[in-house]
Amino acid sequence: MWINSEYLYWKIQDSPKIVPLVVQGPVVPDGTPVLGLPNYETVLGGKKLNNNWRSGAKFSLGSWLDNECCLGVEASYFFLSRDSHTKSVSSNGLLGSAFLTIPFFDVTTDLESSAAVAIPTNFAGRADLKVSNYMRGVELNLFTTISTSCDRRIGLLGGLRFWKFVESLTLDTDSPYVPPNPTDLFLTHDRFQVKNNFFGGQLGANIDYF
Repeated sequence: MWINSEYLYWKIQDSPKIVPLVVQGPVVPDGTPVLGLPNYETVLGGKKLNNNWRSGAKFSLGSWLDNECCLGVEASYFFLSRDSHTKSVSSNGLLGSAFLTIPFFDVTTDLESSAAVAIPTNFAGRADLKVSNYMRGVELNLFTTISTSCDRRIGLLGGLRFWKFVESLTLDTDSPYVPPNPTDLFLTHDRFQVKNNFFGGQLGANIDYF
C-alpha cells in the first residue's frame, strides 16, 4: 500500500461580469429606470471579479492487488480552499449625501424599474456584496502494468472522476430612517448559488522512472 499527499497552489478562471447591482446619481422616484441615464454610475457590480491564487491539497491511497504488482487500485481526494470577495457601498442619508438605488427588471410589467437604498434627508443605506467559490473532487482508478524494466514501468489506468465547483453571490441592504423621520428599518437579502458537478470516466497512461 501507499499514501501520497500533494500541496496545490492554483488559480481558476475569474468570475463572470456581475450585472449592475447598485447605482448612484440624482434622486428619482422608486420605479424609475436609471441604467444608462446621464450622471448615473454603477457603484456595486457591473464588473468581473478576479479569483486569487489559493492553496489546496490532494491525498491519495493505493494498493497493489497482486504479488507481481501488475494490477492496482488508487483513490484520491482533492480540495481547493474557498475564495471570497466582499464589497460595500453606503450613504449616511444626510443632506447632500449620495442617492443609491437598485435597478431591476419588473416581471409584472416587463419593464425596467428601481428601488431606493438611500435617499438624502429620508433614510440612510448600505449594500454589501459577497461572492465566494470553492472546488472539490474525488477519483477512483484501476491500473495495470504493461511493461517493466530495471529503470521504468509503463502502465495503463482507467476509472471514474467526480468534480464539483460551487459559487455563490449574496447582496444585503440595510436602510434605516434618519431623524426627524420616525424610527424604521428596511432590510433585504438576496442569495444566488450555482453548483457545477462533473461525473465521468477517464483513461490514461503513466510512466514511472526509478
